[in-house]
Amino acid sequence: KKPRPEKYHRPYWNLILADDIPPRPDSTQTIALLDLMRQQGFTESEFNKLAEAKKNADTLIAIEFETMKLVESVGANAGANRAQAQRMMYDDRYLQGRAAIMKSIDDFYEMIDTRTLDTVQAHEVHTLIMRYVFVAFGLITMFMLWQTYRALQNTMGGSVDEVQSHI
Repeated sequence: KKPRPEKYHRPYWNLILADDIPPRPDSTQTIALLDLMRQQGFTESEFNKLAEAKKNADTLIAIEFETMKLVESVGANAGANRAQAQRMMYDDRYLQGRAAIMKSIDDFYEMIDTRTLDTVQAHEVHTLIMRYVFVAFGLITMFMLWQTYRALQNTMGGSVDEVQSHI
């Protein structure tokens, strides 16, 4: 909803100082990040991987909220609750949840890398074909010039120098 700053692809957030003055003014572009990603050619399977990572993160957030409630609790069981909250942050369920998020993100990056590599390889093949076509046209042009030269020699009865000397 908020316009992106101008030249947002360059360093931006590291340039904001304590006075909170933005380093560049906002642009007129008000487009959602997911829409920008669609414009750049992200596939539905890649978006599904991101959704999977978000779902896994939501599961982890539920655990974190539960631990925060335990830490914020007061009373006779406050110490035990804090200990339980600490155990929850390091137990298998939490660590597996965190690993699931990172696995989904890693799969997402792998899909992007594969798509990008496929695109680059397709362009390499196209470039190689165009290079061969260019070389072929060059060779054909050289052959045609040689044929023209030979035809002129046969028509005139010799080279230009020979014809000029006879004239």
